Amino acid sequence: MSYSTALGVAWVQNGDRFPTELSSSLFLVFLGALAFPDRVNYYALCCNNYFKSGSSRIRANAAYLTGYLLGGLPSDLRSTISKELIFVGLALLLKEPEVEVKVATADAIACLHAYY
Repeated sequence: MSYSTALGVAWVQNGDRFPTELSSSLFLVFLGALAFPDRVNYYALCCNNYFKSGSSRIRANAAYLTGYLLGGLPSDLRSTISKELIFVGLALLLKEPEVEVKVATADAIACLHAYY
């Protein structure tokens, strides 16, 4: 189920109120991907730059954001993504010594199951 579909289902189930089980950060990812679909590749490449940060927390959060952002994209927008650069960056994050970064990257990659 895509993120936009999950948001719609949760919205209807809550009687047209904002679904409280969705975090505000996840909602912002939805909003960014749905409101500005032409900018999704730019957002993903910006996250890719943070994969090289000195802070493990920033690298982990960049991986999460990349996975959540790209995981819910419709198939027509997937063709506009620079998959080679982003997926190579995620693969390199799996080799990081910090466990927090590895777990975040694995979660991000799990969101990308529709890319094959």
